[in-house]
Amino acid sequence: MIVVDDIETEQPRQLELRFFPEGQQAYPLADGSFWIPGRNTNFDIKPLTPSSGTSVAAENVPTYDYYNTPVDKLAGAFSKEYPKGSV
Repeated sequence: MIVVDDIETEQPRQLELRFFPEGQQAYPLADGSFWIPGRNTNFDIKPLTPSSGTSVAAENVPTYDYYNTPVDKLAGAFSKEYPKGSV
């Protein structure tokens, strides 16, 4: 389990933390989380405090593969807008 806590910023900014799971098919669940199955692992991404403004998403994002070829990969992401000096 990875727990993402609040952080302090010098100025307001939108921060995002992305994970690139092995599986490339995301299933949205009723509680707003996502389940992404893999061959040997399952990836669940969910906000533990959704009222705090934290959001989760599972979407394809542009990346580059080992040979520097552009490719879209599924990413599970947490994001939140942090006001200046928030903790």
